[in-house]
Amino acid sequence: MLKVHLQSFDGACSLALEHLTKESPPVGTIKILAIDGPAGAGKTTMAHSLSISLGGAPIVHMDELYRGWDDALTPRVAAILRDQILVPITQSKIGSYRSWDWSKEREGQRRTVSRHSYLIVEGVGSAQRVMRPFATTMVWIDIPASIGLARVLERDREKVEDFARFEMQMRSWQGREILHFESEETFQSVHLRFSGELFIES
Repeated sequence: MLKVHLQSFDGACSLALEHLTKESPPVGTIKILAIDGPAGAGKTTMAHSLSISLGGAPIVHMDELYRGWDDALTPRVAAILRDQILVPITQSKIGSYRSWDWSKEREGQRRTVSRHSYLIVEGVGSAQRVMRPFATTMVWIDIPASIGLARVLERDREKVEDFARFEMQMRSWQGREILHFESEETFQSVHLRFSGELFIES
């Protein structure tokens, strides 16, 4: 049976750090942590906390690789993750990608992934199949759909112009997440699983 750890946020971060730093060798000169799970689970919050613990490790946010709602979780996104980020950094090169500006619905700045001993990739799709040959540690944060939706709506309420439209998009997104996780067998493939119900989103 696949175990889900019932840990506080700090406890989950400690377990993830322990696995990342002790359990597996680096790929090339870098260790990569992927944090996946449904929307609202606490992935970004964990990524920022662990980045601090790892001396300012760079973070790649998956939603910056999407090109709007319709493009998310596509083979194009998987190819960018692999070819522009994972392959270069594991060869001691600098990765880069064009981010997506959600407020303007167009491409934003080009971001570079600086050299570091660690890289954190967080967001829906971060532990998909293309990640697995590269990742040292893959974390899943679980959350009931109703709680995840409530967290996202509360978090982004003041950031969107059309809140009703955003809520409809999020409900549709939750269905797409499930299909993605099932097809990628994400839950079965990660190293650590936590319940995000005990986490507090900032």
